[in-house]
Amino acid sequence: MVKPTKPESISPKTDQSISRQIDLIAQVFRSFKYNRLESSLLPLLGHQISTISRIINSSDLRRVDTPSKLQLITELQLEIDQSVDQIFSCAPKVHRKPSSSTDDNYLKNLKSFRFPNLLVKVGFLIHELSFLFDGLADLIRGLKLSQKKYRRKARKFNTRGKVTEYTASTTESIECLIKWIKGHELTNIQEEWDVELTGMDEVLAEVTKLINPTSASESGEEVEDEGGLAAEDVKINNAFCRQ
Repeated sequence: MVKPTKPESISPKTDQSISRQIDLIAQVFRSFKYNRLESSLLPLLGHQISTISRIINSSDLRRVDTPSKLQLITELQLEIDQSVDQIFSCAPKVHRKPSSSTDDNYLKNLKSFRFPNLLVKVGFLIHELSFLFDGLADLIRGLKLSQKKYRRKARKFNTRGKVTEYTASTTESIECLIKWIKGHELTNIQEEWDVELTGMDEVLAEVTKLINPTSASESGEEVEDEGGLAAEDVKINNAFCRQ
């Protein structure tokens, strides 16, 4: 009777090689989506937003062929909606787990750390677009009013000014997305790190308030000394991180 042989275990090097091959195959698909976002979808959305901005800011918005302009704004909104659907389909739906290998230079601009923030930034873009669409809907309703009612509403709510602000913030979100996709990894990390360090500064300020006792007792002075030293140590470390 032949005894079953125990399957040989896969060596760490072989396992790492397989993992790398899987990453390389997946990279082809992700690269296509990334290139489409960077070179096609996001620039197209930016152009559509710029077109709406020009229409909104034109001096003859109410005086010349208003129905035609309203129709154009509505059509552009539909085009923007389609662009957003395509952008969202190209964004990663699931956060990828970091590779166990530290040698991931072959992944270039598709390293796993980019994906979570890419999805977050797409979320910010959708958020800005929702404000823009609400503002455009309000503006269209206002343009359908009589001249007198429109002016009264414009003075009270400044809908046109708000829509201009929304288009600017939406354009900024688009540029931020393109920058994140194209940017060097160290530049991206440093910019995100600055945000984290700013949050740490705020927490340190609160901690400093908490560790300073209200009592002037001897024990309180000791706590203040120790707490102050601890806060200073953290501040020094924080300053070092900024270098």
